[in-house]
Amino acid sequence: MSSQQKPANGKDDAKNASSGITLFDVAVLVMACSLYMPDQTTSVASKHLTVCLDLPAENTGLYFTKLYASKTLTNFLGSTIMLIIQLSAPTYTTILSIISIVFMLIVRVLVVIAFYTSDAAVNLYNALIMQALFQGMFQSTFYPVAAEKMSVLSLAFKLSKIVLWFVQIIMDIVIRERATWMISVHLSIMLCLSVTGSLTWVISCFSKISDSGKPALASDSKPGTTAGAKDGQLCPSGNPPKPTDPQKPAKKQNDDDSWLKIVCIRLLGNRMPHIKEKRCEKGCCDLDEPFSKKPDLTFWDVVKRVYSPFLMCAIGWPFRTFYQPGILPYALVDRSLCHPIIITNMFFSFILTFIIHFMKQGFKSMSKPWGKAPYGWHMIWFAMVPPILCIPFIHTTLHYPESIMFRMLRNNRINTGILMLVLSTGTTLISSMGYIGVSACSKVEGQPRGPNSIRFTSLNALVAQLFASIAYRLSTGYLILRRKYVDDICNAAPTDHLSWFGKMSFWVGKTLTHAWNDFIHEFDGNVRHYATSSIKAEI
Repeated sequence: MSSQQKPANGKDDAKNASSGITLFDVAVLVMACSLYMPDQTTSVASKHLTVCLDLPAENTGLYFTKLYASKTLTNFLGSTIMLIIQLSAPTYTTILSIISIVFMLIVRVLVVIAFYTSDAAVNLYNALIMQALFQGMFQSTFYPVAAEKMSVLSLAFKLSKIVLWFVQIIMDIVIRERATWMISVHLSIMLCLSVTGSLTWVISCFSKISDSGKPALASDSKPGTTAGAKDGQLCPSGNPPKPTDPQKPAKKQNDDDSWLKIVCIRLLGNRMPHIKEKRCEKGCCDLDEPFSKKPDLTFWDVVKRVYSPFLMCAIGWPFRTFYQPGILPYALVDRSLCHPIIITNMFFSFILTFIIHFMKQGFKSMSKPWGKAPYGWHMIWFAMVPPILCIPFIHTTLHYPESIMFRMLRNNRINTGILMLVLSTGTTLISSMGYIGVSACSKVEGQPRGPNSIRFTSLNALVAQLFASIAYRLSTGYLILRRKYVDDICNAAPTDHLSWFGKMSFWVGKTLTHAWNDFIHEFDGNVRHYATSSIKAEI
């Protein structure tokens, strides 16, 4: 937590600093590790999960793409519903957080039960979608409270996935042929962390409620001016700036005082800043200089500042979700060969995440407004060039079984893995930098984040999530269409007499049609067809 941020438990900074890690810090960290456990389990052990569910091998990509499309959309709806409720009852955010996390925990127990039922493929599918609804509702109450710890949260998310990754590697060696045991271990880890995280979060919320009922300190009750502040200016927190105790040394001002961030900065060779000016009791104002607050940005001003990183978020993640996992690797490589590709891709994804985190700690300009495009950090757009160059190779393989590209990529783990790694790395870099850029460019440097900045940050996350859900659904439509016309022998699509543009129009138009039809029949439970039999889609 930043030294300029008031502690979440309502106590003063001195007491918080002396007490070290608080219950709230522990609750945030544990929740960050457990929040996406169901999603991480289905991605880390996807191949073994499909074996346990007895899915037809050729339907694996379709099943997971449909699952991710429905989960992402349901998560988006849950987040939107909770945001609307919060706007209607803003004072009950903590209570809403407790209610949503309790329901999320209950549904996660149902997820574990669904795996052991007779119709596990369908029951688990429905349970995971229901879990995504309450997960989205909880996210809307979790992220605003933990906004000052986003960098650590990102590492915690990846840390939990790394743990599952290592557990999966060990099980691949020890119990190689026991797919059911593997999934049982993953579900046990998910359930234990979910229970621990839910309990600590609920206790932390009740502690926050009880602390908020205590009378405020006298120094916090009457905002005004003091002799230490020039021109009658107030402290940004709304309290009169007071000089620190002369017998106590001035408080050090660290950009980030969490031990993990301090270690990261030390490793990069930077020293933590040491401020010697006289500070107010909140530690946020230099009493030797007058405080002048800049006006808050209008919503249109925020849009003009963040349109470039916003497009990074709106393009990077959806671009990746269209191709992964339905097309890369499952459409190009047989299911029995996919697991090493997925595990290797995750390893490099971890490395990229840590590189981005260290860059953010080492280059402070990343956390400040980027300036005008296309200069500065906006140049990261060039990272989209390699993924775009992968598109001709992918679709040539998918549409021309007699081509050289088909022979080079079809059931070739190395070549397909390299192609997947290039596409995943570029899109992950773009989307990650997009989120950092939206956070950095949507605020005035040196000032607290204004309401319009907060609104756009929330809107950015929702829009990216909605676009990702649409991309998953389009990928589903494309896979259904391709299964009707293309196999490993020939392409029977009626496009031989068409020009290049006509062929593209045929595939795009039919993809949209099949994606929409699949979405409509999703409510009829059409996943059962793909979970129980290998059938041709009807056009």
